[in-house]
Amino acid sequence: MARSEPHEIVRDLLRLRRWAVGVLSASENIDATGIEGISAETWRLFLSLERCAAILLDRITQPDATLVPGDIGLAALRKVSATESQTFLSAKIEGRELAAIARRVSWPVIVLKGGVGAMSGIGPTVPVGDIDVLVPPEHVADMVQVLATAGFGAPTRDLDHHHALSPATDRLAVEVHWTTHDDGHPLEADVWTRTREMSSVSPLQSLAEVDHLVHLVEHAVDTHRERSVSLRDIVLIADSAARCTPEEIEDARKRLAWSKAMPELLGFAIAMRSNPSVADPFFIGCASFYSAVVLADDLPRALSSQGALAFVTALDLGRVPRGGTFNRTLKWRGTSVERLSAITEKFPAIGKIFIAPARLAYYSLVAAITIPVIRRTRNKALTSLAMQTH
Repeated sequence: MARSEPHEIVRDLLRLRRWAVGVLSASENIDATGIEGISAETWRLFLSLERCAAILLDRITQPDATLVPGDIGLAALRKVSATESQTFLSAKIEGRELAAIARRVSWPVIVLKGGVGAMSGIGPTVPVGDIDVLVPPEHVADMVQVLATAGFGAPTRDLDHHHALSPATDRLAVEVHWTTHDDGHPLEADVWTRTREMSSVSPLQSLAEVDHLVHLVEHAVDTHRERSVSLRDIVLIADSAARCTPEEIEDARKRLAWSKAMPELLGFAIAMRSNPSVADPFFIGCASFYSAVVLADDLPRALSSQGALAFVTALDLGRVPRGGTFNRTLKWRGTSVERLSAITEKFPAIGKIFIAPARLAYYSLVAAITIPVIRRTRNKALTSLAMQTH
């Protein structure tokens, strides 16, 4: 069978995104005929990017479900859902061990993001790629050492806002945060005072619901500015928002107003629970992100490193941070540049004088070459989708 053109794959990914939003919002304006003929490979790629197989499978197997896909889609959903559910269960099991550790240490251990639902048993089943915990800054090194001793993994390098452990075999990775802000800015004092104990895994704690909500939105838009907002993250945001009061929602909107995309994401997530005709404000961004992903294998290696494409898609999505935080987007990622990262860490002065400008020049060159290709593929996909629709 001939390989599909990149724009055709992107078009089919967009067809699946539109169908999935329809499933999650219980739309009556979309039906499963719009996703007929999509290959198993494209289904798998979509589910790997959107990370929502388990919840989609749950929705389409309800007695009143109408947006049921064909055999190829169902097979992909069942297979990926099983893997997602396993990571969800793994996080729940890891939570019990973390609770035992929390009982032994003298500082609070606060669970963040997707791990909260898995460990508490509240909320939708979504994949959990790693476990994020927040501890007071003065106890980060202590917490990392305790986790390493307990067999959770080996410590790796510090980032601006957390210290990660490479996972031990058959365990989820763990990241120890000292703040929820991606740029490393200290966490506001009142956030620490509002944390609450998780009764199912006491004495582990979670953020207050409104703080949890704000963190989920910031993480989806700012921490991962290089990718479109996944349906998994939207489902988690919607679930958290449903447990907030109207006053808390208004507070969250004000705290998120510094980025245009963040209030949009919050509003979309809330509307998707109650508005069957809700429009996806991230649809065009998805088209750009999907295009970059699909084109990555066809680009020369020098133009398709994880870091280069992250910079390019962040730029194309309009999410490159400004001012002092711009350097966060300029990260060497991928094995081909690990030595440069090591040089930067060992010799900060050299890194500041030579590496950062070289990095900026390299990424800018990549952007100049690849953004037109990505946009051309995106536009062809959108045109093809419009022709199919009409």
